[in-house]
Amino acid sequence: MKKNKNSKEEEKHILNLKKKILLGVIDILTLNWIKKQPLCGQDIMTRVLAEFNISIGPGTLYPILYNLQNKGLIESKLYNKKRMYFLTQEGRNISTKARKDYFKIQKSILKFLK
Repeated sequence: MKKNKNSKEEEKHILNLKKKILLGVIDILTLNWIKKQPLCGQDIMTRVLAEFNISIGPGTLYPILYNLQNKGLIESKLYNKKRMYFLTQEGRNISTKARKDYFKIQKSILKFLK
């Protein structure tokens, strides 16, 4: 019975670590995803869940999107009652430069997890 409790605590701890890692790079991921095609907030939350099995809510995502917008990296437009997010030219530049660093970080994390 103690193993189950420890196992569940470990799973919870690992999930928390995954969330921290994800939230640390969500800006880069979002810029990269939007670079490929405009997305709405729901699309981004759905993609995070599908790719990482981590659920983030609007209270987490929208402040990130507003921050990217305030920095001039993305802009939004209303289409068919959905707010769609697009990269600005500055967002494209930052996305391209940040991608290299993202892969370095990812490589380090993978080494850590081995």
